[in-house]
Amino acid sequence: MSFFSRPYLLIWRDNAWLALSKHQYFQQQQTADRSQSALPESSLDEALHQLASLLRQRKRKPTAVLLPDAWVELSESAFDAELPQPLHFLAAQTQAGQMFVRESSVQMISYMAKRTPSTVMHVATLPKTYFDAFAQLGISRLYSEGLVLRNNLSSWRSLSYLMRPFASYEEDYLERQTERRHRNTLAILIALVALSSSWFAMDLVKHTPEPVADFQWPWPSNDKSRMDVISSLTYLRTLPATLRLDDVRISLEHIHLSVTGNAEDLQLWQANWPKQLPPLQIMLNGQGPI
Repeated sequence: MSFFSRPYLLIWRDNAWLALSKHQYFQQQQTADRSQSALPESSLDEALHQLASLLRQRKRKPTAVLLPDAWVELSESAFDAELPQPLHFLAAQTQAGQMFVRESSVQMISYMAKRTPSTVMHVATLPKTYFDAFAQLGISRLYSEGLVLRNNLSSWRSLSYLMRPFASYEEDYLERQTERRHRNTLAILIALVALSSSWFAMDLVKHTPEPVADFQWPWPSNDKSRMDVISSLTYLRTLPATLRLDDVRISLEHIHLSVTGNAEDLQLWQANWPKQLPPLQIMLNGQGPI
Protein backbone atom coordinates (compact mmCIF):
# COMPACT_ATOMS: atom_id res chain seq x y z
CA MET A 1 0.00 0.00 0.00
CA SER A 2 1.36 3.40 -1.00
CA PHE A 3 1.40 6.40 1.34
CA PHE A 4 1.69 10.06 0.42
CA SER A 5 1.96 13.26 2.39
CA ARG A 6 0.50 15.24 -0.51
CA PRO A 7 -3.20 15.02 -1.57
CA TYR A 8 -4.17 11.51 -2.60
CA LEU A 9 -7.08 9.33 -3.72
CA LEU A 10 -8.16 6.00 -2.26
CA ILE A 11 -9.25 3.17 -4.57
CA TRP A 12 -10.05 -0.48 -3.90
CA ARG A 13 -7.59 -3.00 -5.37
CA ASP A 14 -6.95 -6.64 -4.46
CA ASN A 15 -9.19 -6.46 -1.39
CA ALA A 16 -7.30 -3.53 0.09
CA TRP A 17 -7.30 0.26 -0.09
CA LEU A 18 -4.65 1.70 -2.38
CA ALA A 19 -3.49 5.31 -2.03
CA LEU A 20 -2.45 7.06 -5.23
CA SER A 21 -1.75 10.64 -6.13
CA LYS A 22 -4.25 12.15 -8.56
CA HIS A 23 -1.73 12.08 -11.38
CA GLN A 24 -0.72 8.48 -10.69
CA TYR A 25 -4.32 7.29 -10.65
CA PHE A 26 -5.26 8.72 -14.04
CA GLN A 27 -1.93 7.69 -15.53
CA GLN A 28 -2.59 4.15 -14.30
CA GLN A 29 -6.02 4.11 -15.96
CA GLN A 30 -4.45 4.41 -19.40
CA THR A 31 -2.94 0.93 -19.17
CA ALA A 32 -5.02 -0.73 -16.43
CA ASP A 33 -7.49 -3.55 -16.94
CA ARG A 34 -10.87 -1.82 -16.73
CA SER A 35 -12.51 -4.91 -15.19
CA GLN A 36 -10.18 -5.24 -12.21
CA SER A 37 -12.42 -3.22 -9.87
CA ALA A 38 -15.71 -4.80 -10.89
CA LEU A 39 -15.96 -7.74 -8.50
CA PRO A 40 -14.16 -7.18 -5.17
CA GLU A 41 -14.24 -10.19 -2.87
CA SER A 42 -14.70 -8.11 0.26
CA SER A 43 -17.99 -6.50 1.22
CA LEU A 44 -18.39 -2.77 1.68
CA ASP A 45 -18.78 -3.31 5.44
CA GLU A 46 -15.40 -5.04 5.56
CA ALA A 47 -13.87 -2.28 3.46
CA LEU A 48 -15.20 0.37 5.85
CA HIS A 49 -13.67 -1.45 8.80
CA GLN A 50 -10.33 -1.59 6.99
CA LEU A 51 -10.60 2.08 6.04
CA ALA A 52 -11.14 3.07 9.68
CA SER A 53 -7.89 1.28 10.63
CA LEU A 54 -6.02 2.89 7.75
CA LEU A 55 -7.13 6.45 8.56
CA ARG A 56 -6.05 6.07 12.19
CA GLN A 57 -2.51 5.62 10.89
CA ARG A 58 -2.60 8.71 8.69
CA LYS A 59 -2.66 12.39 9.59
CA ARG A 60 -4.26 13.48 6.33
CA LYS A 61 -7.63 12.41 4.94
CA PRO A 62 -7.86 11.49 1.24
CA THR A 63 -9.11 14.06 -1.24
CA ALA A 64 -11.72 11.55 -2.42
CA VAL A 65 -12.61 7.85 -2.37
CA LEU A 66 -13.53 6.01 -5.57
CA LEU A 67 -15.94 3.08 -5.10
CA PRO A 68 -15.95 0.04 -7.42
CA ASP A 69 -19.06 -1.01 -9.35
CA ALA A 70 -19.92 -3.88 -7.02
CA TRP A 71 -20.75 -1.48 -4.17
CA VAL A 72 -23.00 0.90 -6.13
CA GLU A 73 -25.87 0.70 -8.62
CA LEU A 74 -25.21 2.11 -12.07
CA SER A 75 -27.51 3.10 -14.91
CA GLU A 76 -27.31 4.92 -18.21
CA SER A 77 -30.01 6.73 -20.15
CA ALA A 78 -30.45 9.44 -22.76
CA PHE A 79 -31.65 12.87 -21.70
CA ASP A 80 -32.77 16.04 -23.39
CA ALA A 81 -29.77 18.10 -24.51
CA GLU A 82 -31.78 21.29 -23.89
CA LEU A 83 -32.27 20.44 -20.21
CA PRO A 84 -30.79 23.29 -18.10
CA GLN A 85 -27.89 22.31 -15.85
CA PRO A 86 -29.75 23.20 -12.61
CA LEU A 87 -32.24 20.44 -13.49
CA HIS A 88 -29.63 17.72 -14.07
CA PHE A 89 -29.83 16.60 -10.45
CA LEU A 90 -33.60 16.29 -10.75
CA ALA A 91 -33.18 14.20 -13.91
CA ALA A 92 -30.61 12.02 -12.15
CA GLN A 93 -33.01 11.49 -9.24
CA THR A 94 -35.78 10.48 -11.63
CA GLN A 95 -33.45 8.04 -13.36
CA ALA A 96 -32.26 6.65 -10.03
CA GLY A 97 -35.87 6.05 -8.97
CA GLN A 98 -36.32 3.68 -11.92
CA MET A 99 -33.29 1.58 -10.99
CA PHE A 100 -33.32 -1.66 -9.05
CA VAL A 101 -31.36 -0.67 -5.94
CA ARG A 102 -30.46 -2.33 -2.70
CA GLU A 103 -33.02 -2.18 0.08
CA SER A 104 -32.76 1.33 1.40
CA SER A 105 -35.28 4.09 1.83
CA VAL A 106 -32.79 6.81 0.97
CA GLN A 107 -30.22 6.75 -1.82
CA MET A 108 -27.24 9.02 -2.40
CA ILE A 109 -26.72 9.99 -6.03
CA SER A 110 -23.62 10.62 -8.13
CA TYR A 111 -24.01 11.43 -11.79
CA MET A 112 -22.40 12.76 -14.93
CA ALA A 113 -24.22 14.27 -17.90
CA LYS A 114 -22.28 13.75 -21.13
CA ARG A 115 -23.35 15.76 -24.17
CA THR A 116 -20.83 14.48 -26.72
CA PRO A 117 -20.78 12.42 -28.87
CA SER A 118 -24.25 11.48 -27.61
CA THR A 119 -26.45 13.02 -24.96
CA VAL A 120 -26.19 10.49 -22.12
CA MET A 121 -26.53 10.63 -18.34
CA HIS A 122 -24.73 8.10 -16.17
CA VAL A 123 -26.10 7.74 -12.63
CA ALA A 124 -24.73 5.84 -9.62
CA THR A 125 -26.58 5.33 -6.35
CA LEU A 126 -25.28 4.39 -2.91
CA PRO A 127 -27.39 3.62 0.20
CA LYS A 128 -27.32 6.53 2.61
CA THR A 129 -26.32 4.26 5.49
CA TYR A 130 -22.99 3.62 3.79
CA PHE A 131 -22.60 7.26 2.82
CA ASP A 132 -23.06 8.21 6.49
CA ALA A 133 -20.48 5.60 7.49
CA PHE A 134 -17.90 7.20 5.21
CA ALA A 135 -18.85 10.66 6.52
CA GLN A 136 -18.22 9.53 10.10
CA LEU A 137 -14.69 8.61 9.03
CA GLY A 138 -14.17 12.13 7.68
CA ILE A 139 -14.62 11.27 4.00
CA SER A 140 -16.62 14.05 2.37
CA ARG A 141 -16.17 13.23 -1.33
CA LEU A 142 -17.22 9.86 -2.73
CA TYR A 143 -17.26 9.00 -6.42
CA SER A 144 -18.18 5.97 -8.50
CA GLU A 145 -15.08 4.64 -10.23
CA GLY A 146 -17.38 3.07 -12.80
CA LEU A 147 -18.54 6.52 -13.91
CA VAL A 148 -14.92 7.64 -14.22
CA LEU A 149 -14.07 4.68 -16.47
CA ARG A 150 -17.25 4.81 -18.56
CA ASN A 151 -16.69 8.46 -19.40
CA ASN A 152 -12.94 8.10 -20.04
CA LEU A 153 -12.05 10.90 -17.66
CA SER A 154 -8.32 11.54 -17.91
CA SER A 155 -7.59 14.00 -15.09
CA TRP A 156 -8.75 15.09 -11.65
CA ARG A 157 -9.69 18.46 -13.13
CA SER A 158 -12.15 16.87 -15.55
CA LEU A 159 -13.54 14.60 -12.84
CA SER A 160 -14.19 17.38 -10.34
CA TYR A 161 -15.65 19.63 -13.04
CA LEU A 162 -17.89 17.14 -14.88
CA MET A 163 -18.97 14.65 -12.20
CA ARG A 164 -20.99 15.35 -9.08
CA PRO A 165 -19.90 13.39 -5.98
CA PHE A 166 -22.48 11.36 -4.08
CA ALA A 167 -25.04 13.68 -2.49
CA SER A 168 -28.57 13.43 -1.14
CA TYR A 169 -31.69 14.48 -2.98
CA GLU A 170 -34.62 16.09 -1.22
CA GLU A 171 -38.11 16.57 -2.62
CA ASP A 172 -37.88 20.34 -2.21
CA TYR A 173 -34.47 20.50 -3.92
CA LEU A 174 -35.49 23.18 -6.44
CA GLU A 175 -37.22 25.24 -3.75
CA ARG A 176 -34.14 25.02 -1.56
CA GLN A 177 -31.90 26.06 -4.44
CA THR A 178 -34.11 29.10 -5.10
CA GLU A 179 -34.22 29.96 -1.40
CA ARG A 180 -30.43 29.66 -1.17
CA ARG A 181 -29.97 32.02 -4.10
CA HIS A 182 -32.34 34.52 -2.48
CA ARG A 183 -30.46 34.30 0.81
CA ASN A 184 -27.12 34.83 -0.94
CA THR A 185 -28.50 37.84 -2.82
CA LEU A 186 -29.89 39.31 0.40
CA ALA A 187 -26.59 38.75 2.21
CA ILE A 188 -24.71 40.55 -0.57
CA LEU A 189 -27.13 43.50 -0.43
CA ILE A 190 -26.83 43.73 3.36
CA ALA A 191 -23.03 43.65 3.08
CA LEU A 192 -23.08 46.42 0.47
CA VAL A 193 -25.38 48.58 2.60
CA ALA A 194 -23.18 47.99 5.66
CA LEU A 195 -20.03 48.91 3.73
CA SER A 196 -21.69 52.02 2.30
CA SER A 197 -22.89 53.10 5.76
CA SER A 198 -19.46 52.49 7.25
CA TRP A 199 -17.78 54.51 4.51
CA PHE A 200 -20.27 57.36 4.94
CA ALA A 201 -19.76 57.41 8.72
CA MET A 202 -15.98 57.44 8.36
CA ASP A 203 -16.18 60.24 5.81
CA LEU A 204 -18.53 62.22 8.08
CA VAL A 205 -16.21 61.86 11.06
CA LYS A 206 -13.24 62.82 8.92
CA HIS A 207 -14.86 66.07 7.85
CA THR A 208 -16.41 66.97 11.23
CA PRO A 209 -14.38 69.61 13.11
CA GLU A 210 -13.07 68.76 16.55
CA PRO A 211 -15.18 70.22 19.40
CA VAL A 212 -13.57 73.11 21.27
CA ALA A 213 -13.41 72.78 25.03
CA ASP A 214 -14.94 75.58 27.11
CA PHE A 215 -12.09 77.51 28.67
CA GLN A 216 -12.88 79.93 31.46
CA TRP A 217 -10.66 82.63 32.85
CA PRO A 218 -11.13 86.09 34.37
CA TRP A 219 -8.97 88.45 32.30
CA PRO A 220 -6.89 90.72 34.60
CA SER A 221 -7.01 94.45 34.01
CA ASN A 222 -3.29 95.30 34.29
CA ASP A 223 -0.90 94.72 31.42
CA LYS A 224 1.61 92.52 33.30
CA SER A 225 -1.06 90.08 34.42
CA ARG A 226 -2.43 90.01 30.90
CA MET A 227 1.00 89.05 29.57
CA ASP A 228 1.21 86.27 32.18
CA VAL A 229 -2.13 84.94 30.98
CA ILE A 230 -1.02 85.00 27.36
CA SER A 231 2.25 83.30 28.23
CA SER A 232 0.41 80.68 30.26
CA LEU A 233 -1.97 79.92 27.43
CA THR A 234 0.95 79.70 25.02
CA TYR A 235 2.81 77.26 27.26
CA LEU A 236 -0.28 75.11 27.73
CA ARG A 237 0.04 74.28 24.05
CA THR A 238 3.19 72.29 24.90
CA LEU A 239 1.19 69.59 26.70
CA PRO A 240 2.25 66.10 25.46
CA ALA A 241 -0.05 64.31 23.03
CA THR A 242 -0.76 61.72 25.72
CA LEU A 243 -2.55 64.37 27.80
CA ARG A 244 -5.92 65.95 27.11
CA LEU A 245 -6.74 69.39 28.54
CA ASP A 246 -10.33 69.29 29.75
CA ASP A 247 -10.63 72.64 31.57
CA VAL A 248 -8.57 75.77 32.34
CA ARG A 249 -9.21 78.49 34.92
CA ILE A 250 -6.63 81.28 35.13
CA SER A 251 -6.45 83.75 37.99
CA LEU A 252 -3.79 86.11 39.33
CA GLU A 253 -2.67 83.59 41.93
CA HIS A 254 -3.01 80.18 40.22
CA ILE A 255 -3.71 78.36 37.01
CA HIS A 256 -6.24 75.59 37.60
CA LEU A 257 -6.09 72.72 35.07
CA SER A 258 -8.23 69.62 34.60
CA VAL A 259 -6.28 67.01 32.63
CA THR A 260 -6.85 63.42 31.46
CA GLY A 261 -3.97 61.14 30.59
CA ASN A 262 -0.66 59.66 31.74
CA ALA A 263 0.58 60.79 35.20
CA GLU A 264 4.30 60.41 34.41
CA ASP A 265 4.05 62.59 31.31
CA LEU A 266 2.14 65.19 33.31
CA GLN A 267 4.73 65.28 36.09
CA LEU A 268 7.55 65.73 33.59
CA TRP A 269 5.72 68.56 31.87
CA GLN A 270 4.80 70.21 35.21
CA ALA A 271 8.41 70.11 36.38
CA ASN A 272 9.35 72.35 33.45
CA TRP A 273 6.62 74.92 34.07
CA PRO A 274 8.17 78.42 33.96
CA LYS A 275 8.66 79.87 37.43
CA GLN A 276 7.66 83.39 36.36
CA LEU A 277 4.14 82.16 35.58
CA PRO A 278 1.43 81.58 38.19
CA PRO A 279 1.77 78.18 39.87
CA LEU A 280 -0.29 75.22 38.66
CA GLN A 281 -3.09 73.42 40.45
CA ILE A 282 -3.90 70.28 38.47
CA MET A 283 -6.74 67.76 38.63
CA LEU A 284 -5.60 64.54 36.89
CA ASN A 285 -8.22 62.05 35.68
CA GLY A 286 -10.80 63.63 37.97
CA GLN A 287 -8.59 63.39 41.06
CA GLY A 288 -6.32 65.86 42.75
CA PRO A 289 -5.09 68.47 42.99
CA ILE A 290 -1.57 67.16 42.43
